[in-house]
Amino acid sequence: MDFKVNVTEGEGGKRTMEVEVPAATVEARLQAAYLNYSKTLNLPGFRKGKIPLNIVKSRFGKAIEGEVLNDLIPEAYDQAWRTSGIEPVSQPVIDDVAYTSGESLRFKASLEVKPEIEARNYTGLRVTRPAYPVRDSHVERHIRGLREQSAEDRSVERPAQLGDLLVADLQELDASGVPILGRRVEDRTILIGGERTFSHDFDNQMIGVAKGEERRVRFTYNRDLQDPDLAGREMAFSMTVKDVRERILPALDDEFAKDHGAETFKALEDRIREGLQAQADYVARRRIETNLLSALIQENPFDPPEAMVENALNAMVEDYKKEHEGHDHPIDEAHVREQGRDLAVYQVRTHLLIEAVAQKEGIAVTDEEMDERIRQIAEAGRQGLEAVKRALQRNQQLDRIRRDLVAEKTIQFLIDRAQIEEVEEVPEGEGRIIIP
Repeated sequence: MDFKVNVTEGEGGKRTMEVEVPAATVEARLQAAYLNYSKTLNLPGFRKGKIPLNIVKSRFGKAIEGEVLNDLIPEAYDQAWRTSGIEPVSQPVIDDVAYTSGESLRFKASLEVKPEIEARNYTGLRVTRPAYPVRDSHVERHIRGLREQSAEDRSVERPAQLGDLLVADLQELDASGVPILGRRVEDRTILIGGERTFSHDFDNQMIGVAKGEERRVRFTYNRDLQDPDLAGREMAFSMTVKDVRERILPALDDEFAKDHGAETFKALEDRIREGLQAQADYVARRRIETNLLSALIQENPFDPPEAMVENALNAMVEDYKKEHEGHDHPIDEAHVREQGRDLAVYQVRTHLLIEAVAQKEGIAVTDEEMDERIRQIAEAGRQGLEAVKRALQRNQQLDRIRRDLVAEKTIQFLIDRAQIEEVEEVPEGEGRIIIP
């Protein structure tokens, strides 16, 4: 399409494009539209496909002209920004549309463009890399978990002890001790004294309870629970104990190891250690990437385009909606945006800086690297390579994969040239690896 375009810079990343589409181009589109309508319209007194163009113009000219312009303006805008060497990050605001029959089509498009970032001081960044040493206590904790999962249980005619299972009916009570309607559960199985207990207070009150006993208990949930609605909350129940069950833990020997896919107990320990170390290394890698990108932002401060921040927030809202699809509570989009704004700003800054470093250093992705990544995707999904390639092309995902690979290579480039201090971090809690 022939057109003229003039780009005017505004404040920040604002641009105004004045676009002119020649009269000949507009007229050709109009004539094609008139001809198409003359072949498809049904009018009394005319055979279908035989309506004269002058009749079409006289009766439907303005409507057809509006359709043609509505199609032509976005097409002209799209070609104009591509040939102007700018990259929009917002939807355009089209105004000042002017067209008179036989003359050129003119319009203005106001938009925000991706800023040109010149990355500086990105080599020799000083960052720390956390080291999570896998200790024997970590392995032992994991094995204890497997052992707990493999335990058998049997009814016993004695008072309950720590480590026993209780089968009980529970009725929640209000602060005055009155049962709350709809808050009763039956045959609930509860482990008392386990490593992941929900309340040490509750466990201590269950010691000595016997089958058939009714007991009222008021307790406080542990404050370190992951559920913020329960952590530290005080509750009261009346309960009827229907069974006390002793747990029988398996011996930690080669037979135990074989039940969990290893030939010997030593082989099971080694496999668990390797898995925990891989997990710890992954966490350390993510942490150094975060530390590195934060240092890069500190060396290159700038305000990201608001349109890009809004795009990131829109994506967060959509992800949140998908995660909570089917829930019976309304989604507070304003709250999601407020809570996610700092992260959105961070994401846009890192994206632009990584892109700037890659461009400055000439970091690119080869066809072989693309093929390898697609092969990995196919293997992970247990699908054929060619089928995955076709699906990615059909869904226009190849450019995204290439961008992801460029970002990965750029981050590795920065890590290779950073000044890294390794700092050992010992997680809190016996034998627990905490993932930040």
